[in-house]
Amino acid sequence: AEYMDLTTLWERANDAVDTIIRKDDSAEDGKFLQPCIE
Repeated sequence: AEYMDLTTLWERANDAVDTIIRKDDSAEDGKFLQPCIE
């Protein structure tokens, strides 16, 4: 994977963390958000 700059890397890292948190929070409802894979 190539990152244009640190901002993009930081945003992707935050997105990954948010996805994990949302998966954990919504696990009982069976709703899972899919991470963006490029």
